[in-house]
Amino acid sequence: MRKSSIEYQDDDYNVVIEIGRASVRMGLTRAEIWFKARTESMEGLGLIAQSAFLASYPPCAAALLSIENLPVVDKEGKVKCNKKGKPLLYPKQLKVEDFTADVWFSLPDALSELLQDATFSLNPHWVPELLRKAKGDAEGEVPEPSSETQ
Repeated sequence: MRKSSIEYQDDDYNVVIEIGRASVRMGLTRAEIWFKARTESMEGLGLIAQSAFLASYPPCAAALLSIENLPVVDKEGKVKCNKKGKPLLYPKQLKVEDFTADVWFSLPDALSELLQDATFSLNPHWVPELLRKAKGDAEGEVPEPSSETQ
């Protein structure tokens, strides 16, 4: 399986996230996540926000393979520890099994953009038509999924 890793660090997170190229099972998982998100997580969102959410969260959640939460390091690159000798972690921790719509809504936008870029790069057939057209309008053409993934 082709994979891609992204790294993200800010004051709240220090993570390495691995995204995978879609299998049939991942595609079915994406459909299940989409349906659940469509029926449970849309309250308070306008029409455009609903479309953006459904275009981004289900594919990213379905393609998620692993998340590594890295410890806090000092300027010399040494892991900082608490009084009991355990590594200090950043305030916010991510887990694959807990990657809900609520977690998605709380992510920094920069991290969600990295996740989307990695997910759609490995799975161009998952790029929603709306995003494909918007990108094409910005670049003067509408990109099609590569024949490798069809």
